Order: sequence, then C-alpha cells, then structure tokens
Amino acid sequence: MTTTLLTEDQRALVETTLDFAQDHLAPHALDWDRDHHFPVDVLRKAAGLGFGGARLLGAQALRFRLADMATELTAARALVQQAARALDAQDPQAPYLCAMAKRFATDTGYSVADRALQLHGGYGYLAEYGIEKIVRDLRVHQILEGTNEIMRVIVARGLTEALG
Repeated sequence: MTTTLLTEDQRALVETTLDFAQDHLAPHALDWDRDHHFPVDVLRKAAGLGFGGARLLGAQALRFRLADMATELTAARALVQQAARALDAQDPQAPYLCAMAKRFATDTGYSVADRALQLHGGYGYLAEYGIEKIVRDLRVHQILEGTNEIMRVIVARGLTEALG
C-alpha cells in the first residue's frame, strides 16, 4: 500500500503513527529490551509481601499471574522491535506495524501495571513502590500521539486494503 492511495485524513493518521514511532517507539525499543526493571521490581517488592503469615509468591495462582505478565511484556517488546525495524527499513507495512505496536504495547503495559498495582494492594499506591506512576504514565500513552482507537482504525484500514 502506498500513501498516494490515501485520503487526506488517512494520510494524517499514518503520519501521526509514523511520528509516534520515530519519536517514541524506535528510540526506546532497545532500552525496553535491555531494561527489564519493571517485572524485576514487581517481583522483588512482592517477595516481601505476605498475608496471614504466608508469602504472596508462595501461591501458585500469583506465580501464574506473574508468568502471564512477563509473557505479555515480552510479546509487546517483540512487536515494538519489529515495528522499529520496519520503520528503519522504510517497509510499506511500517505504518500498520507501528500502529499495532503502539496500541498493543500501551494496552499491555497498562494491563500489566494495573495487575501489579492490584498485587501490591494499598502499597501499590505509595510513591516509593513506583507502580502508581507507571500506571498513570501508561494511561497517558494510550491517549498521546493518537488514541489506541485511532491505532485500530489504521490497522483495520491496512487489513481491508490488503483484501482488495
């Protein structure tokens, strides 16, 4: 698909997505891959929490929840890296991959952060734990540079145009 086939509104959406990817996704993709601090910090702090004399991390259900959170973050990182590579290579699919990556990474990050906050209970709202700031920041990123609903519009257009 080329941008010459797009309406003015569609072209503006694609340009917004590419701007977001160039300004926010591509420069941080490698940092996100190197920096696994959020899950490690969650684990470290959760390891010290308990209820009724039992450690939280002793519960299999909570370990499964943490495993799911780590898996989702790894998948989001992989999609961001794929979009950044496509953008660097000037791949015609870059606008769609960037829209997918922006939507998936911010929704996944917010969901994981929200579950981490829930895991910490009231402590999750304390500034010293840092989770409340992550939740706030990720919520903002779901809106900035094109809401995630707009990212869905961009992806859907790419899919429908590929069909004919």
